[in-house]
Amino acid sequence: MSLVAIKGTYQNGHITLEENIATKKPIAVIVTFLEEQSSESTTNVWEQWFASMSQFSDDFMANGREQPPLQERDWSAFE
Repeated sequence: MSLVAIKGTYQNGHITLEENIATKKPIAVIVTFLEEQSSESTTNVWEQWFASMSQFSDDFMANGREQPPLQERDWSAFE
């Protein structure tokens, strides 16, 4: 599998790419939106997060965080 980046635009539910890709079959794609957020919207997110802290009970994580042991992973396929 290879990764190719192509610039395009999204508007009204449609994506328009600036380049054509020659392919005989459908290709899986990942779309990442590069829209800048204003500092006002970012502040609002943090305000919402801090406000949600009051929804936890007083005994929430009273004994600290209990982390399960690390899982063994087989990474040989990526070597």
